[in-house]
Formats: sequence, structure tokens, C-alpha cells
Amino acid sequence: MRLRSYLRLLEDARPVVRTLRQAYGTPQPSETPPYEREQARQVTDRLHPGWIVVRVVRIRVETLCTRTLVLKARRGALPAFAPGQYVNVFVEVRGVRTSRPMSISAPPRADGTMELTIKRKPGGFVSEHLVDHLKVGDALAVSGPEGDLPFQPARDGKDLVFIAAGSGVTPFMGMLEDLARRWPEVRLALLYGSRTAEAIIFRDRLEALARRGRLRLRHAVSRPSLGWAGERGRIDPPMLRRFLHGESLDGKTFFVCGPPELDRTVTRALEAAGVPGGRIRAESSGSPEAITGRSDWPVGLRANQVFMVRIEGHAAPIAARAGEPLLSSLERAGLSVPVLCRSGVCGSCRTRLTEGAVVRSVRAGQRASESAAGYIHACVSHPVSDLRVALLPASPRVP
Repeated sequence: MRLRSYLRLLEDARPVVRTLRQAYGTPQPSETPPYEREQARQVTDRLHPGWIVVRVVRIRVETLCTRTLVLKARRGALPAFAPGQYVNVFVEVRGVRTSRPMSISAPPRADGTMELTIKRKPGGFVSEHLVDHLKVGDALAVSGPEGDLPFQPARDGKDLVFIAAGSGVTPFMGMLEDLARRWPEVRLALLYGSRTAEAIIFRDRLEALARRGRLRLRHAVSRPSLGWAGERGRIDPPMLRRFLHGESLDGKTFFVCGPPELDRTVTRALEAAGVPGGRIRAESSGSPEAITGRSDWPVGLRANQVFMVRIEGHAAPIAARAGEPLLSSLERAGLSVPVLCRSGVCGSCRTRLTEGAVVRSVRAGQRASESAAGYIHACVSHPVSDLRVALLPASPRVP
């Protein structure tokens, strides 16, 4: 849990403690002096800032469509981060202010840099901008580090299996290098799926760990060329069983990252094999693309159907396409919405739906109490009728 969350818990507990003291006759203590509250806020903001400005100091080509941005704080130092976390990158593209979560792909460096590895997605509104147009010296705004994927020894044990596809390997690269250096007693294995051999991200770095005996590595390619000697096809339960080659699953912790389809396939296979849910650490990279193929999608509704969204406190409605997440439509209309993961998990873009209906592309991540109160996660909610919504105040602050 982040320090900011602890402080919120303490703040929520204050009225409870005050009530108990009054009930049992304990003298009421004075309020925390304002200068102490301000000092605590300054410490919190320094460790977990809402956002900071960084500049690009190097750009490294990983594959034909993948780049690593090496970033440094424009002033002061970067906030502390753990390998496996991500930051939200705020950009303005063609007049639209938006953001995308990007994985930190290297351990903390002595030179005070942070590395983000980005794969260009065809038609990707932000990824194309970052991969094709960003230059050394350019400035970006990024959020503080987020995410619960990092290794925790008391929780995760010493036998770790990583399963990734495509750009899902990016948070694992820094974790593997850090674990190989600082935790020699931990066993590491990686099953990594790519479209082609040329599309394998970090191939040299991964194979260097394998040569040192610190990583059991197996590649899978879905479109292999002649002479490819590794696994063929997408990662599926039979391939996963071959990779584990009869090993006991007891004590293993599995880290899964890639498209939501990989998350579902691997998680179901592991659960069917008896792996407890607490031993599966999964993080999806984006929401499913084929929203119109879901069983709860209205029959006959086209992805390009446009609905009107009325926003409380705003005079004019905005247009929203059914095939696009509501969050993207709000951003295109110039509205700043707090957002971090864009995968339906973190809840930063929580929005209250007061009229109309949506279809969610991702079910996990939203609590039943939120749904019962009428809240949706705008990043994975697609309008299937005209809507009326109430936006929450922007927090964390969007630059």
C-alpha cells in the first residue's frame, strides 16, 4: 500500500478515535497543528507525487516497433519506484490531452534515470506519438509509480514463474534483472510469446540472464520462420504444461502479463491445476479490442454508432462511439479525467452513471459496492445508449 493510502486511513480514523474518547471520558486532544499537517503533506507529495516533469535523455531501439525511453527528472530526483511498477504518461496529441500507463522496464539506476519501453500499436493514438515522434530532449509529465506487481518475498516465495506475451514482458525485464542480482536464492523462469522472432523484446538481455544460469527461458513464436527451434503458436495450456515439465506447482508464484486473452487463458489453466488465486499475480496490458463480440453486446449495435452523453455541470452533451471506451470520448471532448491503468483495475477514472447503459469490456477490478452505487470505470465502459454521467473531481491532478 502506498504512503498516501496510509495517510488517508489515518485521516479516516481520526473521527472514530475522537468519538471513542468522548464516549469514555478521555480528554479531547487538540487538533494536529497546521504546520505539522503541511509537513506531512510535503513528505507525501515528495515520495508519491501526483505527477512530475521528466525529459528524454536517451532513446533505445528494441525492435522495429518498440522503443525504450530513458527519462530523468527535469528538477530534483525521480520518486522511488520498484521494478514491475508503471507510470502514467500524460501527453497532448493533435490537441487532445490524454494519458497512457507505461511499464518501467529496468531497475532503479545509479544515474537517477527511469526506463519506459513502449510498443507501437497500429492506429494507437498515444503509442505512435511516443514511438515515432518523441525526441531526445523532449519533456513529458508522468505520474508517480503505481502497481502491485513487484516481487514481495514474504508473499511470493522463492520459486517464480513469469508468463508474458508481446509488450507484457516490459514490467518483467526490470524485475528479472533485479531479482537475478539481489536475490540469488530465488528461482526464475520465463515463458515469453511473440509474433515473430524479430519482435522479441529484450532478447539479448533475457538470453544474457539465461547464459548466466539465472533464468530458465523459453520463447514461443506464433508466426515462426524456417529454422525456428523454439515453441510455435500462442501460449496455451498444453504449452504451459510443457514448460513446467511435470514440476510440482506447490510453492510457485506465477506472474502473468500480456493481452487480456493471455491473462484469462493462463489464469484459468493455473486455477484448474490447483494453484491458489493468491499465487497468481496477473496484470493485463489494455482492454480487449473485440468489444462487439461479447455475449452481452446488444444484437445489431454497430461499433461506429454514436450516442450522446450529458455530463452534470456541463451545458453541452458530447458524442461517444459505442466501440470506443467512454474515457476516450471524454478526453477527445477536452475533459480531464483522472486515470492511471486504463485497464479497469485501479478505479481512478470512476464515473457515476445516472442514466443509460454501458457494456464493460473487463469485469475484474470493479467492486460490487461500486456497481450497486451506480459507478462505472470509464476506461472499459462502452456506451450502448444515450448516457448521463457525473464526473468525479480530477485526482490525481492532471497536468
